[in-house]
Amino acid sequence: DAWQMQSLFGRLNYTYKDKYLLTVTGREDGSSRFGSKTKYGFFPSAAIAWRAGQEDFLKDNKLISDLKFRLSYGLTGNSEIGEYRSLANINTNNYPFGGAQSIGTSLTSIGNDDLQWEKTAEYDFGVSFGLFNNRLTVEADAYLKKTKALLLNAPLPETSGFTNVYKNIGQLENKGIEVTLNSVNVKTDNFSWNSSFNISFLKNKILNLGASNDDIFLDPTFLSQFNLMRVGLPAGTFWGYKVQGTWGTAEATEAAKYGLLPGDLKIWDKIVDRKITAGDKTVLGKSTRDGYGTFLNTCRYKK
Repeated sequence: DAWQMQSLFGRLNYTYKDKYLLTVTGREDGSSRFGSKTKYGFFPSAAIAWRAGQEDFLKDNKLISDLKFRLSYGLTGNSEIGEYRSLANINTNNYPFGGAQSIGTSLTSIGNDDLQWEKTAEYDFGVSFGLFNNRLTVEADAYLKKTKALLLNAPLPETSGFTNVYKNIGQLENKGIEVTLNSVNVKTDNFSWNSSFNISFLKNKILNLGASNDDIFLDPTFLSQFNLMRVGLPAGTFWGYKVQGTWGTAEATEAAKYGLLPGDLKIWDKIVDRKITAGDKTVLGKSTRDGYGTFLNTCRYKK
């Protein structure tokens, strides 16, 4: 497999009195993975910052040793879909014809010449400050990410001869808060002890999946449809039968009503009709976590 990227990139940085900062970036990326008329995408970003700690009213403050506010916006692109997804693919086949082996070709996947970049717009507001001559520093950020033109293997009517095709479809939202605390607990000529604590909280939700908002299963197989994309749910929701243990010996009579024996799996029955069908599948969990964090301590004695 082969593919190519072509990019143009430019950045402007401006600082005034070491207190007011501006960064503006523009880039254009082209990828051979997309359609003939949609290979290129333009991705701008901008950020401003105010170093309030450099202002006269805080320069000699004994408690606050540093204070900075940040605001940024950026648009990024995703092209991670593998090669040749925008093209129809064919394969060779051997088959008997006229009493001899012949070679023919058949269509193995449908192309999509409109396939283009998946784009994510991110808004971020952050503040960082230091206390006690930066013995304690804190960074906090609140962000909102909105992704549109999701690159998904969307389902097709099987009457087309195929089950799916890669398309730009739907919108996804991520929002969250991140906080980091760093402290210098002990600092002498021979010994130092630093701590770092980080915690993040994330909410993820699918906003739409096209005109009809059909469910999409990620990487489905003939026997498994486990990772569900559904409007209103987090991306990568786990979907399947809820297992409640196994049928015990004392439950043999009840198990028999389902055509099962003691030792068989006890699957949750949504409508209690003593028939386990695809309609009894439910949300089991999700691949995106609500939050995560780290706590790190570093000690150093001499060298």
